Amino acid sequence: ALPARSAPGRPLRLAFVGSILPWKGAEVLVHAFKAARHGDLRLTFYGREDIIPAFTRSLRQLAESDPRIVFAGPFQPGDKDGAYDEIDVLVIPSLAHESFSLVAREALLRGKPVVAAKIGALPEVVEDGVNGFLTPPGDTEALAALFLRLADHPELLMDLSLPGPAPILSVEQHIDRLVGIYASCLSSRS
Repeated sequence: ALPARSAPGRPLRLAFVGSILPWKGAEVLVHAFKAARHGDLRLTFYGREDIIPAFTRSLRQLAESDPRIVFAGPFQPGDKDGAYDEIDVLVIPSLAHESFSLVAREALLRGKPVVAAKIGALPEVVEDGVNGFLTPPGDTEALAALFLRLADHPELLMDLSLPGPAPILSVEQHIDRLVGIYASCLSSRS
């Protein structure tokens, strides 16, 4: 059962969860967030910063003029529930074709709406206006406009249906389904 949802408080807490990498859209997110000049918005990055240190340094420099942006580092698996309790909306601004997006599923299962780029497997789990919102990948203006809309109209988040219409499988359930598909293909060949 999902935790009971309450209206998001002020400020509206947006978060990025995952390794801080160029193709994850982290720079797009900072540009969009900075363009959304609203006092009731906050953004926290949770994730590893050591994979491409030069990229992380440039991202931090880009963000340092905006005190609403915080880099919190990665959280431990045991701290996952606590971290998701601290956010209102998960943002996945990917530029690359995500093949599964575990974090989208983790957020939705915890009753957190997802703002995602309309690319790869993300639209398979996030339906625009149903359990989150989709924006064109790399479109900082669309993302900034959405952040402003959500800050001014938090009731839009309460109208969403979470986790949403798509069944959310664990990685193990997903693997079991794939193995079943392969097994049926192999047995139909004989």
